[in-house]
Amino acid sequence: MFPGFTIKGGANYNIDTRNNVYMNLGFLSKAPRFSNVFNNDNKEVLDAKNEKIYALEVGYNFNIKAVSLNVNAYLTKWDNRPLDATPTFTDPKTQDTYPYNINGINALHKGIEIEFGWKPIPSLQWDQVLSWGDWRWASGGRAYVYTPTGELIDSVDFNAKGVHVGDAAQFQLMESLRWEIIKYLYVSGSVTLFAKNYSQMDPASLSPQTNPNYLDENGDPRDSWELPVYYLVDVNAGYRFTFNKYKLDIRASVLNLLNREYISDAQNNDSYSTKTTNFDAGSAGVFFGVGRTFNASVAFSF
Repeated sequence: MFPGFTIKGGANYNIDTRNNVYMNLGFLSKAPRFSNVFNNDNKEVLDAKNEKIYALEVGYNFNIKAVSLNVNAYLTKWDNRPLDATPTFTDPKTQDTYPYNINGINALHKGIEIEFGWKPIPSLQWDQVLSWGDWRWASGGRAYVYTPTGELIDSVDFNAKGVHVGDAAQFQLMESLRWEIIKYLYVSGSVTLFAKNYSQMDPASLSPQTNPNYLDENGDPRDSWELPVYYLVDVNAGYRFTFNKYKLDIRASVLNLLNREYISDAQNNDSYSTKTTNFDAGSAGVFFGVGRTFNASVAFSF
C-alpha cells in the first residue's frame, strides 16, 4: 500500500489594475508506478518508495487592452523520479538483454516561461512563447535485473548526477500570427523551434560495472546525446456560419507544413539498436516525428 497526498498553497498581489505578482508552493507524495513495484513476472521490487515532488513557482502578469505579458519561473525538486523508458541490461556472460525497473532517482527542474501577446489592430493577434529549462538528474541509484522467470541476474549501481533529463525539449520558442480577415473567417500560422532536447538516459551506461568510460575528462558522468535542433511550421484556418441561435464551425489545419524530417525522441546508448555506448548519435535509438499532416473538423452548437 502506497498512500499519497498533495498540499498546495499560493498568494497573489494586485499591484494595480494592470499588474500583479503571484507565488505558488506545493508538495506531492505520489504512489510509484506499477512497473516500479512489480517486474514483468509480478515479482515485487523491494524498497519501492513514493515519488516526492517539491515545487516553487513565482510569476508576474501585465495586461492592457492590446498587450499581455506573463513571466513565470519555477523550481521543482523531484525525489524518486521514475524513468520514462524502461532501461535494459546486457548480461556480460551470455550477452542476453533484459529489461529492468528501478525505483527512481532524484532530479532538479528549473526554468522560466514567457508569454507575450499583442494586438496591433483588432483583427490581428501576434503571440510569442519562450520556454527555457534546465532539467538534470541529481543523484544515482541501484537497479536490480531479473530474468522473465524472476531470477535475479545482477544489480547495477549508476551515477547520473548532472546528466540532463530527456524526453522533452528544454528550450522552445514559438511565434504565431492570427488574422481575422472578415468576421468569423480567420487564418493563423505558427513557427516553433525545439532545442536542448536530450535522449533518455540509460542507467546501465553510467555504471563502472558495465562501462568503464562513463566519466568525462572532468570525472563527471557523461551527458546523454543531445538531439538535433528542429523547427515546425503549422497553419490553420476556420469559418463560422451562424443561423439564428445555431452555429456551425469549420476548421482545417496543416501540421508540419514543410514536411520536415526530425527526431522527436531518442534512447541514449540503446542496447536494442546498438552494442556501443559512446553517448552519441551512433549509440542512440531514435524516433522520427510525424510528417506533414492534414486534419479538419466540423462543430455544430446551439
